[in-house]
Amino acid sequence: MITDDGENLQMLHRLVRTSEVSKTERLGGNVWDLASLDEAHVQEQMRHIKFFTIDVRRIDGKKKMSQNRSVEDQNGVIENLAKGSGSDAAVAEIMKESLKTQK
Repeated sequence: MITDDGENLQMLHRLVRTSEVSKTERLGGNVWDLASLDEAHVQEQMRHIKFFTIDVRRIDGKKKMSQNRSVEDQNGVIENLAKGSGSDAAVAEIMKESLKTQK
């Protein structure tokens, strides 16, 4: 648990900046900033927020590309995703490669 108010405020600013920029990139509009709020309000709200860090030692990942479905179903998903663009088409390619290794 982090109890230093200065460090907590820095963490909150970083969190808001990171999440708001990401949201703005996806949805458009103006980036909301913590600095636009009244300082007393921010201090009051911070009393209700618990700040902590987590020591991550390992991350396990798994890809799920409809492997549990029939080959016909997988081909249908691939066909529909391939009609899209960007990440849809990229997922279709990954699924195609995954399907080849299943056979």
